[in-house]
Amino acid sequence: MRPEKPKEYGPGITIIRADQCPHSVRFSRDIKEVAKREFHLKPNILVLQSCHEAQNAPTPYAVFSIIHGGELLCDHQISKTRFSEDHTR
Repeated sequence: MRPEKPKEYGPGITIIRADQCPHSVRFSRDIKEVAKREFHLKPNILVLQSCHEAQNAPTPYAVFSIIHGGELLCDHQISKTRFSEDHTR
C-alpha cells in the first residue's frame, strides 16, 4: 500500500507518475538524472498502475508529482531545467 499524503513518503525525492501522458516517462527519467548529478539524490519513481492508485495518490492531479522530504514540490509535469532551477532556491 502506498502512502496517501506527501509527508508519509519520508525523506528523499519521490516522483509519482502515470502512463496517461507519454511525456511523464521522459520527464521522470530526466529529473532523476539531474537529481543524481546535480544534487546527489537518488529519487524513487513510483508508477501508478490502476485507477485505485490514482484515486489515492497524494495529489488530485495524479499524472505527475514530485515529493521531497515529505513536501510536495509540484503537482504537474515539469522539465529537468525547471526542476533544477526550483530545487536550488
